[in-house]
Amino acid sequence: AIVAARRRAAAVAGKARLQTAGRSPQLTRTSTSKALRSDGGVQQVATTATASKSQFPTRIQQTFAELRDPRSIKLGLYKLKDALLDAGFAQQFVAADGLRVLRDIVLSEHGSALAYALDCLRSAWRFHRPDVHGPLSPDLLVHVMAQFDAQSAAVAKSALDTILALNQRDKDLFLATFVNYAKQRRETPCANLVRVLRHNEVDVQTKALTLTNNVLSAAATAADRDAIYDALASESLYEHLPKLRASQDPIVRTQLCAFQLARLAAVSARKRTPYDKANPAHEARLLRLWELTFPDEPLTARVSSQWGKLGFQGTDPATDFRGMGMLGLECLIYFAEAYTERWRRLVVQNVARGAREYPFAVAGINTCHVIDQRFGFDSPASGAAGTDGVLHPLLLNHARPFEELCALMLQMIDRLWDDMNASYMDFPKVLDAAKARFADAVAHYATFDAWKRAFDAKRRPHR
Repeated sequence: AIVAARRRAAAVAGKARLQTAGRSPQLTRTSTSKALRSDGGVQQVATTATASKSQFPTRIQQTFAELRDPRSIKLGLYKLKDALLDAGFAQQFVAADGLRVLRDIVLSEHGSALAYALDCLRSAWRFHRPDVHGPLSPDLLVHVMAQFDAQSAAVAKSALDTILALNQRDKDLFLATFVNYAKQRRETPCANLVRVLRHNEVDVQTKALTLTNNVLSAAATAADRDAIYDALASESLYEHLPKLRASQDPIVRTQLCAFQLARLAAVSARKRTPYDKANPAHEARLLRLWELTFPDEPLTARVSSQWGKLGFQGTDPATDFRGMGMLGLECLIYFAEAYTERWRRLVVQNVARGAREYPFAVAGINTCHVIDQRFGFDSPASGAAGTDGVLHPLLLNHARPFEELCALMLQMIDRLWDDMNASYMDFPKVLDAAKARFADAVAHYATFDAWKRAFDAKRRPHR
């Protein structure tokens, strides 16, 4: 009811503004605004607006007349879209408070008129100072974002394009708009993007996926990005991405690759972060792994032979993380946190093997290396493959694909250890067998979940 009342008030104010546009007492206003050039730069544009009817340009007068008449508003907006391509006209329109007029129309119209108004707003704000929000208020932007769910595909596409353009204009306001929308609607941030990704029109899906990538790239920190990924996962995004993979649209595939590579860029960053014993945060994470594994057995000292029970090679686990950095440790912690009982059972069973036990934690770190080599996250070819449209199905339907693959491959090694009746010296042989099984899974399974179900059921890969 409150929203409806605000819209009615905005509509009344808009009509009043339209009725007075071009008829106010003589008032000359000179201002300097920034306009985006075609090359992406910014130029200073001096504009002089005269609100006197006698001096107001004829085209501007005609435009306002059409916009204030309900019978011609749709046609007026349609014509205004083309007129705004003229920089001189656009500058005069903005100087005459045209953005505010468009704002009122956006808040009060629907259907094709709303779609046209959004297109006009997007074109006109190029000539509005980027450091001054003015008519581009948070309430307006939240209203635009609400149009993602519009029944009209044209309105949804125009709204998505408008918020995409906002990202180019003001990244802080762009992210704040998502936060404000989620608060007002009392839903998970980016939930509306997941809903739009289920749209039946490819153009709408593509714009929604592009916007999702924009949100992720605009996040200031890795923690912020992880929070966005978790929010997307909570809305079942990863159940839908494999369906988008079937699309032959090149832009959809490019955006899917961008989403996938952005997720895995965080993996590469952790790999390049060496474990540092002098870093309290790193040490705390290592102790977290011990507590998850042996909650009832205190660690007597930081450097201790107790680490051998977990499958490290020496008394100080830090030496085993050299190859994979913090990524190796984080993958072990992920397994221990996500599948705690299974993790503890595997550790206990390995210790019980006695002379036949293998270095369990070291095996887990090795799985990181195997998967990293298979997909080549750090190689130039990885980026090239993503832009060429090569997608890895096993990495598309889970929020933490790399960590999940590491956990499953470690379980595969444990199973192969008994199947091959291996002893400590057979570790390289078992690891090679696990690599072959992993390559088989990559070639045969359409999703990670399908491979996981088959593994749990002890089935061989099949097409």
